[in-house]
Amino acid sequence: LIAIMAAHHRFAWIHPFLDGNGRVGRLITDAALKAAGLESYGVWCLSRGLAHKNSDYKAALAAADKSRQGDFDGRGQLSEKGLSEFCGYMLDTAIDQVDYMSSLLNLANLRKRIDAYIQARNDHRVAAMDKEIKPIAGLVLHTAFIYGEIGRAQALELCAMPERSARRLLSQLKAEGLLSETSSKSPLRWEIPEHAEAWYFPELAPQV
Repeated sequence: LIAIMAAHHRFAWIHPFLDGNGRVGRLITDAALKAAGLESYGVWCLSRGLAHKNSDYKAALAAADKSRQGDFDGRGQLSEKGLSEFCGYMLDTAIDQVDYMSSLLNLANLRKRIDAYIQARNDHRVAAMDKEIKPIAGLVLHTAFIYGEIGRAQALELCAMPERSARRLLSQLKAEGLLSETSSKSPLRWEIPEHAEAWYFPELAPQV
């Protein structure tokens, strides 16, 4: 891992292309981390952490560009201490992303975020989504998330309301992309439509 992080800086320092060195360097690093066999890499991503705190990342790169500071600072042209600190920064960023995604995918926390989305809908705080949703939908959506999909009979039962009303609620969830189906008799699958993404997974993607 340390070699991958050190190579990331050295690639950036060599700067082999006229443009796109940062993007290519991050792509190479992501590919190297995935090839290293890190468990769940792809669920969490180092590049996301670097993009999320871009100014800190650039400052860390610049600090590692310093020249060697005396006879006890490595043997090459660049500072070994600076490279060591850069590798530490990169590893800390990786750990931060693992922790972030672990928290993000926590089942108990996700139920709270699903409920928060429904409350926001009912308070008319979700852009372009004016129709309210019955709060019981949170249980249906969370159950679909846990199992990946749920049978229609189970979904109707979870709604805990007259069948006609339950069918209307499920139809609404499908129409709004919160659930999906492959046929009229298939199980219902949990989905992440654009209007719910920021509520389900806050700050997952940094602002461009």
